[in-house]
Amino acid sequence: MPINDDGQGVGQEEQGSIDSGKATLDPTSQSHDYQAKTHNPHVTQEIPHSRKPTEKELQYIDYEAENSTLQLLGGDALDLNALIDNYPNINSAGDPTTRLWTTTLNKGQDALMRGNPLAASMNRDDSEWVQYIEVEGQKLGAARPKFDTGGGVLTGERAMIFAAAATGLGSIVSIPLWHTGIWLSFKAPPEAAILELERRIANDKITLGRFTNGLLFSNTSVYQINYLLNFAFTYVFETNAKELNIDYLKSIIKVTDIPTILWGIALAMYPNGYPYAQACVNTDASCKHVIKEMLDLGKLIYTDKASLSPWQKRRMQQRKARMTDEDIKRYESEHVRGGQRRVELSEVVSATLAVPNLQQYEDSGFTWVGGIVDMMESAFQVPLKGDERDAYISNQGRLSTMRQYGHWVQEVHMGNGEVQLGTDRETVEGLMATFSTNEELRNKFIESIGKFIDDSTISLVGLPRHNCPACNFPQMTAEHKVHPHVIPLDVARVFFFLLSQRISKVLSKASLL
Repeated sequence: MPINDDGQGVGQEEQGSIDSGKATLDPTSQSHDYQAKTHNPHVTQEIPHSRKPTEKELQYIDYEAENSTLQLLGGDALDLNALIDNYPNINSAGDPTTRLWTTTLNKGQDALMRGNPLAASMNRDDSEWVQYIEVEGQKLGAARPKFDTGGGVLTGERAMIFAAAATGLGSIVSIPLWHTGIWLSFKAPPEAAILELERRIANDKITLGRFTNGLLFSNTSVYQINYLLNFAFTYVFETNAKELNIDYLKSIIKVTDIPTILWGIALAMYPNGYPYAQACVNTDASCKHVIKEMLDLGKLIYTDKASLSPWQKRRMQQRKARMTDEDIKRYESEHVRGGQRRVELSEVVSATLAVPNLQQYEDSGFTWVGGIVDMMESAFQVPLKGDERDAYISNQGRLSTMRQYGHWVQEVHMGNGEVQLGTDRETVEGLMATFSTNEELRNKFIESIGKFIDDSTISLVGLPRHNCPACNFPQMTAEHKVHPHVIPLDVARVFFFLLSQRISKVLSKASLL
């Protein structure tokens, strides 16, 4: 997960951009020698991730409209850089085919994560990434529980859920959180709640850059992610955790399960798929084809079965059995990945890293950003507003870069580890701020965190590569299609796109009444 201290990807990992027909090229890319990644022997895809829309679905889908489909790329950031290098000037005002292709490229790159994180996770030598975990012949993955009507009259919430599922407006979906060891079942949220969530995020006065455009699992987007998580937890229908309580769930769920949670609530909203447009990224710029299909959200989750112990698999097989606190502790202890790790940041400083839970993530992020806001308000007699306020907060955030990942640090040591500088959060967070001014410590810390996240991730949401039906790029063989290269998605951004499009469609229809 190569990243530098200001949150940008480095080297060829950084994605280019296309804006108003003028591409911006990453100067380090070397597209003439570039070979697109086609397959990954550590990945197995058994179930297609998309399908052709039915005739009935086509009556309600406008693939030409930006707010009607989810735009994705047919490749990753490296493919996009190579394409831009070969085709730096794109006339977006050309024919309709070119306009749709250009628009899809522009929108599609937003679904990619900055710095291309988790690519190393999927290429671990001993990993086996699959779409479901099989235990004693039973396939464990996202599922829609059977709704038992009992032959009687349904009332209240059960009636609403049954009606929504029957009319294609949402469903109950049960998903496994493989990093934590529990199951969550989501119900589809009402549109009024989605509108309120969008309003809250839009009115948020505290930003550290564009929405969720910071580093993976960092504090830069803690307020926005908090909104999304609270929204998702509000629509948890049931769980096999000890308590169905938001505070309790945040105290046990690992931060690495955030993408799965957001994917789960999106799946509850669109259990039958969502229309998506995918632009070809043939690096010789000869093809402007856009795939127009239905994306099966439930087939986009990949889990490394080699990283799960036999006990973990058997315990997750028991979907309805309550997970006690002792079970949660044992599940965590059984992880072959994501355990505590001591890393040397310099000759005299080392840190112990551990995967935090959601509560630790929020506490750390709120404290960091809140401290910057308090400093700003005490420093200026006339309060800063708008862009000036955002710029001040962002600049102060850069001065304490290491606090972006303060929640991943459990302990700090000096010397050969014999001097421990405290494990209380105030001390650890303060040390992260202090060390941020040292370039050696800062760079080594960000590098170590990135590698630790890659090594700790055992489940993620990604889009498998496939050939363009028009030009056959990147010429994947039959073997490649079974073991495709998978592109991890920025699930938070994708989820926000889905929410925005849902509201746009609802308000558009309402204006016609």
